[in-house]
Amino acid sequence: MSLSSPESPFTTIKLSPPEPLCELERRLDLYGQYTTIKRALTQTGLLSLLPFTPLDISKGIEPLGIVGIKVEYPFPPYRVLQHAVKEQHALYEKKAEQGFTALDVSLTAMAIPELQRRSSELLRRHHAQKPYSHLHPGGTPQLLGTKQPRDPTHLIPLDLNDQRPIYIHDDILTGKTSGQLLYYPDSCTTPYGGYTKPQLITHTENTFSPGYEFFFTSPYTFLPLQGKGQSIGGRKQLENNNSPYNYLHTLQQDKEYAHEVGLTMEHFLTTFSTHLFLTNEVSYDYYDDNVAWLIGNMVSVYVPYGLWGRLNRGLRVSGDDPGNRYGYCGCPSAVRVGKFEI
Repeated sequence: MSLSSPESPFTTIKLSPPEPLCELERRLDLYGQYTTIKRALTQTGLLSLLPFTPLDISKGIEPLGIVGIKVEYPFPPYRVLQHAVKEQHALYEKKAEQGFTALDVSLTAMAIPELQRRSSELLRRHHAQKPYSHLHPGGTPQLLGTKQPRDPTHLIPLDLNDQRPIYIHDDILTGKTSGQLLYYPDSCTTPYGGYTKPQLITHTENTFSPGYEFFFTSPYTFLPLQGKGQSIGGRKQLENNNSPYNYLHTLQQDKEYAHEVGLTMEHFLTTFSTHLFLTNEVSYDYYDDNVAWLIGNMVSVYVPYGLWGRLNRGLRVSGDDPGNRYGYCGCPSAVRVGKFEI
């Protein structure tokens, strides 16, 4: 018999999903979403095979994970996610009614340049239509985008700048020349508050998912244009053409957006990569007026934004003034799984 855990890719015997601990877990098919995300992270190469022993596996320590700045972080087993959801199931029930039904993850402890490198390799694979070693959910890997803006029914192949598939502005990437890169700022004006990356990583080490952040998000689609947002479960969707300053204030002050946070660069890159693997499609395409403000970060006086640019043939992360607004820019948000207190 294999020593592998039920979630391990090395399992030789297919085991049944664990018994749900709450009805929400069953309704959202949480186990199915978890295994899909884990498979995507594994096949894309975002997770690595860590040094492990049979004793580690017998204890449920995952042999796959990420190498952080200082230590290795095994991917959290499903059972700890189960308990985290059950512990605050009333909150997640309410947010599910508002449309937050998709499980998502951020490789928080991975250095941004390393996440950029691995995601770039994924883009090259899809552009070259290089097959995966295992069955790919979308068949042959491809790099696709909409033929007409915001029309997902007709997709066309996209070109790629193989030399630089992902561009991240130096100031945003290092935080050295224009100021310290901050996470989950309290404000877009000084004092910003928030946390440095080492502080954030240290905090995750005291949660159910050391080195990672799990979220519930809305299933990926186009960000609502101005005047097109819908009310779901008493919550009005955040619309394009508002400023990071106003988006952050809305998430902090309006009750209908309680417990929501903006995306960080790590979250954005992880989500872009898993979505590409699962669908063969790019996300947050400028052509679709679908650029994402990443208000989970702040560097000096700028807020990052992320987009796929057809002119530059790649993914781009840069920054802009938090008071600016554009009709093609919106603000995706997410609900963190597990208690987050520093």
